[in-house]
Amino acid sequence: MTDVSILIVEDEGLIALEISTRLEELGYNVIGIAASASEAYCALDKRLPDIILMDIRINGSVDGIEAAEHIKEKYKIPVIYITAYASQETIERAKKTNPYGYLVKPIQERDLRITLEMALHKIAIEQEAERKLIQNTIEVEESERNRYSRELHDNLGPLLATIKLYFQWLSETNNPDKISIITEKGLQNIDKAIHTVRDMSHNLSPVFLREKGFFSSLQSFIDDINEVNKIRFKYDSNINIRLDKTIEISLYRIVTELINNTIKHARASEVIIICSHIEEKRVISLCYKDNGVGFDMKTILKHPAGLGLMNIESRVQSLNGTLMYQTAIGEGVDVRVDVPFFI
Repeated sequence: MTDVSILIVEDEGLIALEISTRLEELGYNVIGIAASASEAYCALDKRLPDIILMDIRINGSVDGIEAAEHIKEKYKIPVIYITAYASQETIERAKKTNPYGYLVKPIQERDLRITLEMALHKIAIEQEAERKLIQNTIEVEESERNRYSRELHDNLGPLLATIKLYFQWLSETNNPDKISIITEKGLQNIDKAIHTVRDMSHNLSPVFLREKGFFSSLQSFIDDINEVNKIRFKYDSNINIRLDKTIEISLYRIVTELINNTIKHARASEVIIICSHIEEKRVISLCYKDNGVGFDMKTILKHPAGLGLMNIESRVQSLNGTLMYQTAIGEGVDVRVDVPFFI
């Protein structure tokens, strides 16, 4: 026996009863039979099944494909279509709803069993992938919180402690020269503290990113680095439009993580960053390359958090993208991220 529950949406009573009987013989739990979309919605309000068997042609003004679209959006329940015959146009409409299978009438028991087993296997894989993604997201968020906590402790903490000392010294002297020196030093450290907080705030939620978009924000970020860093950053892009907010934020975090790795570990003198829209592949492609010392990929993969690789991989996965790394000791780093996108 199985705990899998199924709702049948079929307007031909005898066929619906036959399918129900076969499902029960296979050990599935049939929670109801509906002849129309409205009946299916009523059944779902009472109880949610694990899978729905949906005839494409059903009673009422709403057909099975429209009903499946509504169910997918509202309830996130997998649907397997049942059909006797469908035009190519109908098949194309059905494909857009990402069904978990098709059953052609008259339905054979073997086809019913295999289709359900394959659908359940696909569901299990998706649920495991979703669980891992959620776990990775939680770990990444915790890692970032710890990183900002360290930055507060290591960068802002000493500045505030120094400012406190200056105030203590100021209260202990009446010497005008010492007061002038202490005041000047104190103001310098207050300015440093303000800049530190501003930089951290920019990293947490860049206002410029929200207002100007990923490409302008990245150009501004690179310009700021080039003013104060010995590494020369070169950036180019053939895209001049705004992307989806989620894509922009994720790409920005990925690039800043890569830049952070280069500055801290690579001992590089040059970095090249190229963003492009590859129309034939329908992707946004981000290429990042430095001429630094590189690293042993096998060693790093055993402890990926050390170079922020877990953060990057999690963000790429959340965009259904692909990540490719090429590196070796003494050969720099070459990274490519491809993210699905339609212009």
